[in-house]
Amino acid sequence: MYKLILADGTELTGFTKNGDNYIRKEKVDESVFKDNLSTLEITNGEETITMHNAELFVFVRRKEVERMAVIYVALIVKGKRTFDSVPETIKDQVKELLIDLELETLMGE
Repeated sequence: MYKLILADGTELTGFTKNGDNYIRKEKVDESVFKDNLSTLEITNGEETITMHNAELFVFVRRKEVERMAVIYVALIVKGKRTFDSVPETIKDQVKELLIDLELETLMGE
């Protein structure tokens, strides 16, 4: 298991490593990262990686994004939402799903 230690000393625990990604089943409030990445330590107790002025780390559960994208596609197909109303954070996934379903015309102009 990995622990992330933010610049202000906040410790986030319970992460596993998947490639270059650190994943945790429990949701992390994104506000904890705001102005708090000047130093970021990632440790498993044996090794520690220290990053300075880390780029924005967005920890989004992949399954949540996939589910939301599918929900938005269903709403677009039913005419309840438009592609323009899709949040930017999942717009690429919704676009990909619409293309896979050969429903590009629902993306508008």
